[in-house]
Amino acid sequence: MKPLRVVICQGDNAGAHVLASSFAPHAHSVHVASSPENLRETILKARADVLVLDMEIVPLEEMNRIHREFSDLCIIGIHRLADEEIWAAALNSGASDVCDSSDTASILRSVLNATALTRGTAA
Repeated sequence: MKPLRVVICQGDNAGAHVLASSFAPHAHSVHVASSPENLRETILKARADVLVLDMEIVPLEEMNRIHREFSDLCIIGIHRLADEEIWAAALNSGASDVCDSSDTASILRSVLNATALTRGTAA
């Protein structure tokens, strides 16, 4: 199985590092984008498979551009007030799922489920 490479772009730097440490046992590498402005550079440098994207700092239009530019990238949106409307908008913009940004276990589960599905269909 191909090693999992994760990029996290989250407005809360401390939260991003907590999330990064939760991915450590499951990922080959985890990178935290220091800002939305260097997100593309971080995705390219990490050769990311997964992007955990804070929808409060990166607009849906940008998520859609990232999805088009990096079509093999699995995007998991996170939002502190994730509801059905936000979830639907994110899915329409290229996200595989949306999770509450404070629910680390749910984010990890969503990433692992989404990547298992894509890797299973690619095999």
